Amino acid sequence: MEKRKITKLQIWFSFPQVKLFCAIALLTVVALFAAVVIQDAFWSSIASNVFAGLLTGLVLALLSGTRQIYLARQEEQLNWLEGLLSTLQKYTRIHQNLVRNKGKDEDRFNCAYDILCIGNEAIEYLRWNPDNKTLGFDPYVYCKQNYGIDLNVMKEHSQNLHERLIDEDFPVDNHSVWEWFREFDHDLHQLYNAVEKDIQNHKILLATAKRTII
Repeated sequence: MEKRKITKLQIWFSFPQVKLFCAIALLTVVALFAAVVIQDAFWSSIASNVFAGLLTGLVLALLSGTRQIYLARQEEQLNWLEGLLSTLQKYTRIHQNLVRNKGKDEDRFNCAYDILCIGNEAIEYLRWNPDNKTLGFDPYVYCKQNYGIDLNVMKEHSQNLHERLIDEDFPVDNHSVWEWFREFDHDLHQLYNAVEKDIQNHKILLATAKRTII
């Protein structure tokens, strides 16, 4: 985590606008120092005016920068959420295949295993990849804080289901199969509903923020 913070700081300070902001902030401090130290009223007045102008510019830059950072963060989260929702929708579609599947046990087993694999794709989507430097937040922390969903619990349910599919006799009826899937399926549908609602909230926030002056 510390290395990640250092890397992000290095990236931030590589931007020319950040370097320019730091230069203006330094000049603002110098102008303030000059206005206080210089005894001559004329030059002290000039230094005060320069300080006031630079300070005003810094405040405007901070307001504009804060708005842009907020918009960028919301758009980043929205893109990530839409990717997660796409995986969850794929799970839902395959889920329906098993509900309607009245074929041989082998076909039903393969369908059930496919559902588990697609569900695991969604779980893996929530894992923080330290090599992914383009994502500015931890998906696991985000879901736990915003949805109350714990990735570790989901992984435990997934592992339990996998062990049952491998080690136990496959049920002859779909109702019994869904008893096996009950916890795993509940996790993913809870996540699906939370993500779908969150996407709508992000879209509303972005649309509102883009219409504001500040």
